[in-house]
Amino acid sequence: MCSIAASYGEDDPLFCAVEATFEQQVFCWGRNESLEWPSTGPAMLGLSGGMGFMCGIAAGSQRPFCWRKNLTSINIVPEQFQNTSYDSIAAGDGHVCAARSQDALVDCWNGDDSLNVPRGVTLRSLVAGRRFVCGIETGDGGTARCWGDASLAATAPPGDVEFESLSAGGEHACGIVRKSREIRCWGDNRLGQTDAPRGIPFVVLSLGLNHGCAVRQDTHGVMCWGRGFNASAAPDRTEFLALASSRVVTCGVREDNLLVVCWGNGTEFAPPLQLSSPGVCTAAPCGAGEFSFNASSLGVVTAGLCSSSTQQVCAPCASDCSNGSFVSAPCGANDNRRCTDCSLCETKLCRGLCHLSPLPVAPEISAVGVEERRHRAVSLAAVLGAAISGGVVVAVIGLLAWCCLQRRRGRWWRNSGSGRSGDGAYGHQNGGTGTGTSGGMQLQSVGSGGIPCVKPPEALRYRLSELRDATGNFKEVNELGRGSYGFVYKAVLGDGQLVAVKRANAAQRIHGSSRDFDAELEILCKLRHANIVNLVGYCGEMGERLLMYEFMPHGTLRDHLHGGLSPLGWGLRLRVAAQAARGLEFLHKEDVIHRDVKSANILLDAEWSARVAPPDAGYRDTEYSTAPRMTAAGDVYGFGVVLLELLSGRKAYDCEFEPAGVAEWAGPLIRTGRWAEVVDRAVEGPRNVEPVARLAEIAEKCVRVRAEERPPMGQVAVWLEQIAQGSGSL
Repeated sequence: MCSIAASYGEDDPLFCAVEATFEQQVFCWGRNESLEWPSTGPAMLGLSGGMGFMCGIAAGSQRPFCWRKNLTSINIVPEQFQNTSYDSIAAGDGHVCAARSQDALVDCWNGDDSLNVPRGVTLRSLVAGRRFVCGIETGDGGTARCWGDASLAATAPPGDVEFESLSAGGEHACGIVRKSREIRCWGDNRLGQTDAPRGIPFVVLSLGLNHGCAVRQDTHGVMCWGRGFNASAAPDRTEFLALASSRVVTCGVREDNLLVVCWGNGTEFAPPLQLSSPGVCTAAPCGAGEFSFNASSLGVVTAGLCSSSTQQVCAPCASDCSNGSFVSAPCGANDNRRCTDCSLCETKLCRGLCHLSPLPVAPEISAVGVEERRHRAVSLAAVLGAAISGGVVVAVIGLLAWCCLQRRRGRWWRNSGSGRSGDGAYGHQNGGTGTGTSGGMQLQSVGSGGIPCVKPPEALRYRLSELRDATGNFKEVNELGRGSYGFVYKAVLGDGQLVAVKRANAAQRIHGSSRDFDAELEILCKLRHANIVNLVGYCGEMGERLLMYEFMPHGTLRDHLHGGLSPLGWGLRLRVAAQAARGLEFLHKEDVIHRDVKSANILLDAEWSARVAPPDAGYRDTEYSTAPRMTAAGDVYGFGVVLLELLSGRKAYDCEFEPAGVAEWAGPLIRTGRWAEVVDRAVEGPRNVEPVARLAEIAEKCVRVRAEERPPMGQVAVWLEQIAQGSGSL
């Protein structure tokens, strides 16, 4: 009996799980569908699946309740057993056995005489397969006892082994050995279903018809076996606390968010986005090597996992972390051990665990270095004295300003490589490296606290020869992206700093005037915001139209969602949505319409903060209020499509799907309450599904056909910020 179970022997099995709430209601699903549990169905302590039916022990009364796959509220348990309290229940082909709460004696029904339990035997942890039942004898022994069809090898367990728990498949059974935690199997092995991994301790075990899966004790990762099962489909680097197996599918409850994940031989099973209990509630104290599971530590809003305040879910402690992370806190009374990514390691101990090189030692300042600094200070004092004694006050002021600029220069840049990206790209993580040097003026920061930019300022002007050197004469290897305006290049300045240079194409240069370029500069200079890719320089020599922007080392949002870069987790997706909304809100407050809001025009800086690429020109809302897609409402629609891309992982338009447009596909599903069908399942599920549901609602409002029904960007930004803050993403 477990918090999740499967009807194991059918071509189209049924899975059910106990919700992670104090109400302990049941939710079920089949192949690509969610099934509604009857409102009159009782709350459940634990479940066990049979051939075409499901059984459970009711929470509180601990009475048995079994039902058919059609989820009717009719209890098919024989009347003489319906009022007896049981601690565990096991369902097989058609037979059911349960261990009484009072004396641990076993009652069985709906089976032939061979399935009647031997008299006077007290058992716990009952399991049932096809035509056989097993249990662990109570007391200190812990040996397995099986009965049923005598022709089955599954009825002959090893008599010299003490077991902690058992699981039954079609015609085989396995158990976790009490001391070593290794798996020991017996019964039919024609498909390797008893060839469990050796020498590895496990804490959770689940057998299907001809396969098995188990949760490792050290990392809580899952391993599967059996030649009739695609064991390689098991999730990697994912921790589980409960498992259930049918004929060719296994599902598990994830430890990090209590969502259910399924895998197997290509069979499509999409469990609903509901939280499942990680185990069976018990009034007994947690034993050694266990902790009391606390759902609130995952950010899950729940009054508890058990209907009784005196009960708790005891979960096994893990002792290690998966590759790429290290144990940062041991298992405690109310929390499992904690793992931290090795990239965040800052101590000698964890660097050893992560197999990282030792921390660098800060170099000592040599006597030569001290003398050199003293010489520079004397030289600077001599220059200042000569300037003042000569009465050249302007030279003094200029020299002081130069020193100040040298001190502040380069504060905003990150020295990263680059590669191709979308048409809004101003940076990327991988790719070629440009060459060249730039003499003369060095580009300085004009971010918060920098030089004010009201009209084309001389302080931001850059010479064409310098930009040609910095981009390797605009070589293709330094191209970051291209769009309707022109090309974006990576520029490497003389001191190694990186900028992104946007070069207008020939048509723009021929048909555009210097007055238009100056007007665009004036608008772009005013657009200073933490969530905008800010302008830092320009060049207008020899008919060129070159705009210089902050370099974005982590590429575009489109690169991460559809271009093969590292996928973004739900926390980062929520933060990106909120930050991009703030950037667009700022543009609209300045009466600037972006006109091209899409995932390729949202970039990620060195701190993984979202930046909206600036528009190709600053168009005012009042000038284009009647043009489609050139209004604030048009920007909101485009941003809604971006939100749906974040939510689903699908491209804005993909001919491989019907309908091809993500808004046309996802909008109706969300409006009818089926938002869970839209959620991207290629990434790890969120710890709390409520923020994702709210994200779906906001996205649907943004892509409504009637512009007047779409919310203003300011309201969208407030909603998304509230979601991100509530989920801990900001």
